[in-house]
This record gives sequence, C-alpha cells and structure tokens, in this order.
Amino acid sequence: LNHRQSTVNTCECKMSRCCRGHYGYQHQVYQSAAEIFERLAIRKNVGESLVQYGNIKSDDPLSFPSQKVKRQAYELAYETLKYQELLEDILSDSGYFFSYPTADDTTALVVVMLFDFQNRKWTPRCQIIGDVISRDVVEVEQNLMGHRIRLAAALARCRVKNQSLSIDYVLPESVRQQEKCASALPQYAWVNTVKTSMNAVIEELIRNNYIEYLESSEMVVPPRGKFFHRDQHCEDVILFPSDQKEALKCLDIVEDNDLILQDKTSSLAAQAVAALLTEDDECDLIHSDVSSGYTTAHLAVLLHNINCSIFVCVYACGVRNDAHRDKLNTLIKSMGLKNVKFLSDKFENIDGAKDPRFERVKAILVTPQCTRTAVANPVEFMLNEGDTESYAVLRDLSHGERHNRAAESGRAHVETIKTALKFPNIAACVYVTRSIHSVENEQAIQTAIKWHRDTSDGLQPFRICPPTLPLSSNDIKEATDKYLKMRQSSEMNGCFIAVLSREIDPMDSMTVKDILRRAALKGLI
Repeated sequence: LNHRQSTVNTCECKMSRCCRGHYGYQHQVYQSAAEIFERLAIRKNVGESLVQYGNIKSDDPLSFPSQKVKRQAYELAYETLKYQELLEDILSDSGYFFSYPTADDTTALVVVMLFDFQNRKWTPRCQIIGDVISRDVVEVEQNLMGHRIRLAAALARCRVKNQSLSIDYVLPESVRQQEKCASALPQYAWVNTVKTSMNAVIEELIRNNYIEYLESSEMVVPPRGKFFHRDQHCEDVILFPSDQKEALKCLDIVEDNDLILQDKTSSLAAQAVAALLTEDDECDLIHSDVSSGYTTAHLAVLLHNINCSIFVCVYACGVRNDAHRDKLNTLIKSMGLKNVKFLSDKFENIDGAKDPRFERVKAILVTPQCTRTAVANPVEFMLNEGDTESYAVLRDLSHGERHNRAAESGRAHVETIKTALKFPNIAACVYVTRSIHSVENEQAIQTAIKWHRDTSDGLQPFRICPPTLPLSSNDIKEATDKYLKMRQSSEMNGCFIAVLSREIDPMDSMTVKDILRRAALKGLI
C-alpha cells in the first residue's frame, strides 16, 4: 500500500466541509443548482402563481467545474425541490417580487438561494477564498438579505398556521422516511483484491486511526466516529458511519482505488453474478450499462479472483462518448484490471445471436436505470453510479410521487431483459433494480420470460432461481419468493435481484463442469 502523506487532500476535505451547509456555498454551486432546479421545477400558469420561471435554455447535459460542485449543486437543487411550494409561498406572502422585480430567468436562483438562506437561519454566507464571483448571485444575495425580516415573518406565519416547529411539515411521509434513512445510512466500500487484500486495507485503516467495530448489537456500525465493520453478506465489503463519507475520500487507499466507495446493492449485484461461475468456466460476461464503471470493475475483480488462470472478459455496454471512454479506461487501468472491454453499443441494439464477439458469453448482468424509489439518498446514489437518463425522477422523488415513471420504466426494462434472453449461449441473466414497484421488478421478469417461451424456436426456456448469496431469511422480504428483495432502511438501500437461468436440456450429455454450473444455478454450491 502507498503510505504517502495526504496533507493537500486533507486540506481539500476541510475546505469542502466549510464551504457548505450552515456556511453557504460557492457562487458556482448556486448557479448550477439554479440550472438544475429550473429544469426540474413544477411550473404553474401565470394566473395561478406570482412565481414564474424562465424557459429552459437547453436540454444538453450540464457542465460543472468540479465533481464537488456537481454533487453540492444537485444536493441543493434536490432539497429545494422538496420545499418548492413553501418557498414560492414565502416569496409571494413577503412581497419579495414587488420590492425586487426579478426576471423570470433569475427566479430559480432566487428560490434556490432562499432555501439555503433560511437553512442557515438567515445568517450571512461566509466569504470563500478563491470563489468566482457572479453578479447575479451577489445581487440576489443582497436582495434576500435586505428582505430577510419579511421573509422570516412569512415563514413563521406558515409554521404557525400549520402548528409546526420546522418546515418539514410540508414533506410527504414517504419523503420524511427517506430522509430519516438517508441521515443514518452507512458508507459502504469494497476492496479491490486485484491490487491488495482485506487485511492490508484494514491495517491501513487502523493506521489512519479507524477502529474495527466488533460488538454484536442492532447497530451494524455506530452512527458517528472513525469506526469500520466487515459486512455480513459480502466478504470484500466494509462499512463506515455516515459522517465518514468525506473523510474517506482523502485516504490514499481510496484515491489509489484499493478501496472503492460504492453502495452495497451494487456489490450484491456483482456477487450474484460471480456466484454462478466455477473456477474452470471459460466464458465471457456482459454488463448491460457501464455508467460509472464501478459495478463493471467489481464484477471484473471477482471474476479475476475466481478464474485467475483463465482470461474471462467482461463486456460493458453504453459508453456515451470519447470523454466517457477515457474516464472508464483510466479507472480500469488504475485498478489493475485488463479483462474489461468497453463498448459504445447500446445493449438493446446488440443482436446476440449473430454478433461473433459474444460467442463465449454465458452470463449477463442487467442493471437498468430505474426509478430509484428504494434508494434513501437518490442524489448521492445516482451521481456515484453515473446515471445519465433518470435525473428527472428527482422531481417525483422530491414530492413523494413514486408511481409517475414506474410503468414507463417497466416497459423499457422488459425490452432490456428480452435482449439478454436472445443470446443463444447464455446460461443465466442477473437482473437488478433499486425500485419498490412490481412493474419494474416481478412483472418485468415474468413478462420477459413468457415472451421468450412463446417466441424462442428450439431454445431451452428460462426459469427464476433464488440468488446464491449468503443471506438469512430475515434479509428476504418473503421466504417463499425466488427473488431477493431488500427493504430500504437506515442500514442499506433497497434493491430487487432476480436470477434467470436456462433450463437444462435432459437430452444433452452433461460434463462435470455442466453439473457444477447447474448446481450453482440451483444454489446448491
């Protein structure tokens, strides 16, 4: 392990903590958050509300000066979305727009900065060294400061009217429960065993003053402090208290990709695929959506450990552009992996029956970008996983509207599963979502299996098998189910995992490897 000093990184982490929360944000964060909020805000007609927003200038992906600004901007925009109606009422009731006439293009910035202003208890924002000054941000900040007494009075009237000590009364119960889980959710990480080992990582954590939490209690790990705990389900996963998320990013083992910070549900997905393979399987795998590349990398690490003497390739679909490919290649190289090939092909456009590249593919991991309704902190999860198409779900999640996109997503997921089942040589397909909706989970699986039975000529059909993971009956929602359903809780995000295995033709002669693979698919080994 690399033991170089992390003085600069530590300073950056301290700067990150002091530039947000009750101290306020950089100007760039407010500007970016306003752009996000403007795209996602619920709009009303002129006759229904005094608060009007400008036209969306472009649907192109937003650009950010740094990952820190991107994360803070999305978090601020999402929090503002939760309280949009209340914030608009405060602005109208206080007469803000009569005192400070505002162009529609600037309204989103006013609402975003108002949320942060009241969240700081109406205290001035601290000056940040090196901040790039924006005239619009300065003007809105001065206007809000000059109007703060009326704004605070308008907020107080809303709270008195609803007999509430805080503004949380406006949130639906589902959103309040989500926030409660998110505040205590541990930070999970998996060990890159191609470069290092669990013991080496633990030694490095101890050198950085972390203490292994071994007590048996209802808590998987204390809510705060420099503790860590080995996960009970995944032998290469470690979890930390939620307040250690920023501090962990400053560690050398994280910077060097020896320890990868990622949600546990993603680790379960990779483990579910790896459990289907035996040591002498000479086959390739496909990951349907590479996104951030972390799940693909974890899958490649697990396969390398299983078949270190055999080259097993992981094909990852969905590379968006050259910049995305360069980022993924840099990640894989830094992790010491050579068994990953990135494809610009969209998975649904691949013809597995005719494409010679995939003749050796025996298993496919399908991880569609679902509605994320089982995730406690959707912003953090989606940024870390590299979601590209589903940021619009933040609008629904912020208002507790969980069903708006489920049916549409479910139909898209069915097509993705169908594509996987068309590959004539695959033995299994692992399907993973972070959704609570049956239409994205069980119904999607059952629809795809029925379609395959009705349309496949001469090919053996697929059936649903329980995932081969070290889980107890308490971890599964229904013991009789063949699916794995993890509930959203303060310990982990929720997920749905299904394994589809091809039925064995009784007329085929079976080798020892076939028998072992069949036993693995049945969960016997």
